[in-house]
Amino acid sequence: MLRQLCPPVSLPKPSGPPQPVFPDRDPTTIPVTVTADLKPLMQQINSALPTGEDADGAWGVIDNDFAGNVGLKYKVWRGEPAIAASADGIKLSLDLFYHAAIAQRVRNGIFVGGYSWHEVASCGFAEGPRRVHIELTYHLNWQSNYHLVGSWERHTDYSRCHLTVINYDVTPRVQAIIDPKSDDAAKRLLVLLQNVDFRSQVEALWSALRTPIKSTDLAGTLNISPQKIGVTPLGGSGSTLTDTFIVSAYPNVFQDPGAGNGPPADVFQGPSALPNLELMSPSSDARFRVNVAEHLPFSKATMMAKQELDGKKITYSNLNFTIAVQEVCGNSRLAFVKLRLDGDLQGSVYLTGDMAYDPATYIFSIQHLQLTPAEVSDFTQAVVASMQDPTFLASVEQKLRWPLQGRIASIKDEMNKRMQNVALPSGFRLQGGVTDLEPTFIAAYPEPCDPVFPPETCIQDVTVGAFMVTVRASGKLSISK
Repeated sequence: MLRQLCPPVSLPKPSGPPQPVFPDRDPTTIPVTVTADLKPLMQQINSALPTGEDADGAWGVIDNDFAGNVGLKYKVWRGEPAIAASADGIKLSLDLFYHAAIAQRVRNGIFVGGYSWHEVASCGFAEGPRRVHIELTYHLNWQSNYHLVGSWERHTDYSRCHLTVINYDVTPRVQAIIDPKSDDAAKRLLVLLQNVDFRSQVEALWSALRTPIKSTDLAGTLNISPQKIGVTPLGGSGSTLTDTFIVSAYPNVFQDPGAGNGPPADVFQGPSALPNLELMSPSSDARFRVNVAEHLPFSKATMMAKQELDGKKITYSNLNFTIAVQEVCGNSRLAFVKLRLDGDLQGSVYLTGDMAYDPATYIFSIQHLQLTPAEVSDFTQAVVASMQDPTFLASVEQKLRWPLQGRIASIKDEMNKRMQNVALPSGFRLQGGVTDLEPTFIAAYPEPCDPVFPPETCIQDVTVGAFMVTVRASGKLSISK
């Protein structure tokens, strides 16, 4: 007779006090798309831009020559500004227009007397006004306080007005008027952009992401657990400024412990106050990940295996015997099946195997059965040969299959229902869904679940020896406004 206790080895215990561990070692990165319409800024921008200058009244003396004074009349006016966002920043475009005329002050003659102005050249009248195209380009970056900071540059393209009759170029005079006013407007616009405060919106979002997402028809609760927040370089097109905030989080799903009790103590919450903003790049694997654990008690596994295997008759090398399942159990990463043999072979024997889980069928199984090393050395060659016969082992393996159709089987539908177009404060909406299920941890616990070893697979209220399966549900999760 062989060993009567299951399992035949002891589970190692960790040393030291319990340490807090994230529900998921790999953080989830959640993109949050934020857009800002630049059009409302246009009214403020209009007041900051140069309006032009009208000197079309009296002739202003600008020079003297052999014939007398030279006078100038001109007018500068502007069109409607246009603002556009791009990958390079924000550009403000503005067209100004001007025309000008030159006159000579000459004596009227002996009989009339006095002097009068006689126009000798002009530009921007009959052929249309001259144009000045101004582009103000702003290169903006984020500060940790959720404000923008940046620099600007001006590019001005003048359609020149050169009056060849007296070889006079009006353009520098117009430029002396326009350039300082354009620079002043550019500085005022930069102040407007730097005063745009995104913090209040992001604080509302942060608070929303720290609130468990529940549904009246679902028992579980989704906890996003945001940890930090970053932002990508600014972009956009047209009048829409676009950016993506990146929330780093450790999402988890837990069973509601009761009204008003909140999440379990071992669910990592992260900082309650909005942290400083960090500059970061979007993850190439921008997926959320949630660990979901389920357990199969040894007693249930044993009962179901008995229904499948008890009374099975085995014939090997003129030996006839029947088998009965006495216990299915495990320890750490190994599973054990204790069989009772009756007939030509009598006694108890342990088969050990590997635990496996198929998320496509939700089937937990024990595979690669073999005798324990101790039994191989203790048994006769005939017993060892019969117990290690591939046909016999395969027939037993086919019956060691248990459907886990609880939390793991329902997590995909639950998460998809929970994350479809969820309204958040300040106009944000959360969208997402589970696309993949991947086993991440399988172990056997002969004693009640220890919340320290390992915390990822510990389920509340597990008070019996059980097989534990942890599956990572992953998919897309995004927030937009």
